[in-house]
Amino acid sequence: MNLRSLLLGPALILGLVAFAQPTPPYPVTVSGYVNGCSPGNAVVTITTVQNTLPAINMTVQLDSNCNYFAMFEMDSPVGWFQVTSPCNGAMQTGTGNYSVNTFDTLSVVIDLNCGGAIVDCLGVPNGPALPGTACTTFLGIPGTWSASCTCVANTTNCAACFTTTQASSPAQGDIPFMAQFTNCSSGGVAPYTYAWSLDGGLTFEATTADLTTEFTAGIYSVCLLMSSSDGCTSMTCDSLVVDNNGIINPGSGMFDCLQIPNGPNVPGTPCSLPGSNELGMWNAACICVPDSATTTCEAGFFVMQAYQWVDSASNPNGGGGEPIPNELWLWNLSGGGTGNFQFLWTWGDGSSSTTAFPSHTYAGSGTYTICLTINDNAGCTSTYCQDITVDGDGILGGFVGAGNRATVTINVMNPLSVGVTELPTLSGLNAWPNPVNDVLNIALESRMKGNLRITITDLSGRVVANDTRSINDGRNSMSVSVAELNAGLYMITISNGTATLSERFVKVR
Repeated sequence: MNLRSLLLGPALILGLVAFAQPTPPYPVTVSGYVNGCSPGNAVVTITTVQNTLPAINMTVQLDSNCNYFAMFEMDSPVGWFQVTSPCNGAMQTGTGNYSVNTFDTLSVVIDLNCGGAIVDCLGVPNGPALPGTACTTFLGIPGTWSASCTCVANTTNCAACFTTTQASSPAQGDIPFMAQFTNCSSGGVAPYTYAWSLDGGLTFEATTADLTTEFTAGIYSVCLLMSSSDGCTSMTCDSLVVDNNGIINPGSGMFDCLQIPNGPNVPGTPCSLPGSNELGMWNAACICVPDSATTTCEAGFFVMQAYQWVDSASNPNGGGGEPIPNELWLWNLSGGGTGNFQFLWTWGDGSSSTTAFPSHTYAGSGTYTICLTINDNAGCTSTYCQDITVDGDGILGGFVGAGNRATVTINVMNPLSVGVTELPTLSGLNAWPNPVNDVLNIALESRMKGNLRITITDLSGRVVANDTRSINDGRNSMSVSVAELNAGLYMITISNGTATLSERFVKVR
């Protein structure tokens, strides 16, 4: 068969049946866990790739448990996100995608590992939820973790299947532009129901087991959804090619990722990322995934005055960031290449360092030229230099003159770590149990006393419940009743007027 098959599990099938295709903007959440996070890599940067719209480049703070969460309204029905975080002198990168026409992929989970521990399928370092072990789907069905950390229901013992041929009749022979789909599904328990989709799974129509239908010249994606009386559901999709003469699937070769018969663009081979000169790799779903190994390495850093946070309660001049004399922070922004770098710092005073994040002390104020040279294990080398001037008061960028000649210390930091960014008034949101039956427990940190606005929205963005609660400075916990909600996917949003936190949860019967 000139086709690529895709077998989807029951959670995805139920989502396709229960919800109509939505319209943009699409609410998509991106979340994950950074194993081994520290103050030096306390944030992640979330960006869109593969021409996903709208273009996003956002820095998100990790909570105290090394988790992050963000929600976006997207225009693209299928899109890709890339998440990066600095780890041990290199940028760790992960990618993930979403597809709006499926129920369980509006949430993109991308975990990063900055330590030596193995993160399990629930994001727990050295946790027991590993591929091949037992799990429970969001519908409460016993399942098993797959190699991609998807909880696949154990009840899926049926398999949708169909073959495609040119339709024909004794009187006419082969009928141009007419395709015959013959059902070869197996497993499950009779009676069965079948639904066909001619638009790649966007819409389905319940009909007979076999299907004969007419097409115009082009390339199509045909899907068959089967359900058996024991609750098993299965779907398979295949590509269909109709040439200008009405011949169904002409030739006998396989079609590559660009729909070229017997073409070279197969999973595992290089591809060109749309809208850029960068190379990627075709994955099993024929999506061109960014390949960091093909990226040119680039040395980089920037220098700023060291600051300390001063609390308004203990300072008569008010709170905020206050410069620390004779101390500078230098942020190592090197990236690209293979990420496995060697470093050479030259400080402009005859000394040097070879670690990723060294510390250096100058004899006194003045002007110095700092250079960083990196090279990776693929032979990529890059150098970046910058002049710095520290005045007699130990302040970066001032005029050097007579006066205080105190030593000046420069500390090289992980990029994008917390400097003088104002601390959020709300943080550390946790919601459990998830899935939930009747009561959802909430815990969060607050830096001030006041009121919270709690809103629950469904998958379409409709507000289904709201409430107001009082909180104190510090750790707060509360319970929210969800017993009256229908089973499904929801978002709980908590706001105090200056900060907003959100968490997805699944309501079960």
